[in-house]
Amino acid sequence: MLGGDASSCWGDGTLTVVRQDLADSIIPAFSEARSIQTVVGGVLEHLDHVIVIDDYSPDLTTTVAREAGAEVIRHKRAPGIVAVGSISLQF
Repeated sequence: MLGGDASSCWGDGTLTVVRQDLADSIIPAFSEARSIQTVVGGVLEHLDHVIVIDDYSPDLTTTVAREAGAEVIRHKRAPGIVAVGSISLQF
């Protein structure tokens, strides 16, 4: 379970958790290979750590996100956005 002083969930589904020792952004993704590099790069300009939860994308979302510097959790099947949010909070 994530601990910390504060967390916030944005309307776009991105969950940002800020702790004294680390700032994380958890980004759910499905078939975002074309844009995930830009998103991860932009977040890493402001935060220490990015976690992308790939919802079993059929494209190269996982590969591109890792190459951009994100830690990636990839589902073995597509559980949907509600499950991605639940997993994010458990991480």
